[in-house]
Amino acid sequence: MKVLISDLKKAETILSQYSGGYSGEHLSAEEFHKDLVDRISKLKKITLIRNNKHYGTD
Repeated sequence: MKVLISDLKKAETILSQYSGGYSGEHLSAEEFHKDLVDRISKLKKITLIRNNKHYGTD
């Protein structure tokens, strides 16, 4: 999971350099970038919660 989050953060950094466009779901690269950042954050929180429960530190 750590590798996935790391790769997503790299993708987020690259994506932050783009602007404009339309994908059918997102109106712009900026909107897609914001969604990606939000989802990475949620994934990190879920992973932390699961790890805490797994190791009994919750």
